[in-house]
Amino acid sequence: MGRCIQYRRVALALLVYSLTGSGLGVSGVVIAEIIPVLLLASFAGPLVDCLPRVAVMIAADLIRAALAFSLPFLDGSVFAVYAVAFGLSAGAVFFNPAAQSVLPSLVRERDLVVANSGLWTAAVVPQVVFAPLAGVVVAAYGYDWAFWINGSPRLDIAYRLETGQASPQPIVATTSAPRARSSMSTHQPLSATGVTFG
Repeated sequence: MGRCIQYRRVALALLVYSLTGSGLGVSGVVIAEIIPVLLLASFAGPLVDCLPRVAVMIAADLIRAALAFSLPFLDGSVFAVYAVAFGLSAGAVFFNPAAQSVLPSLVRERDLVVANSGLWTAAVVPQVVFAPLAGVVVAAYGYDWAFWINGSPRLDIAYRLETGQASPQPIVATTSAPRARSSMSTHQPLSATGVTFG
């Protein structure tokens, strides 16, 4: 997920700068992405706990894909771009807790620190690669391709979640704990996806 977020942020910033020629305009994208976190994060986690997590993840990814695909058709409206940035961030606010809540069912309690460190590394390292890649794609192919590329993985993830193709592969073996096995089987369709796609 980190790779999609950083890629998207760079592409959005470049798009807004091309529309406004203003650093202040670019700051509007940042504000549009922060507002959903401030408004929704406090109750997104508890709400996700009450809903089927796979359904939440699928809905969030389909909405974010639709928003990303809409960007090439916004006719240069910077305010529409801000609205899309708001929606993309809001989708992440709901997707992330649903995906991350799977981890405790995949590893033993004593392994959670190591597993969390591994997930953090897996999220941060791609950011270093994909953030500058957005600039390269924009320069080489234009904004349309940049946002189509950003939206495509969301459709793939949603499809894999819906069809159960993201088969569970626990990070750390849990065969010695019967309770862990039972919890894992409850979350079979999304366990690997929560770890892999985030």
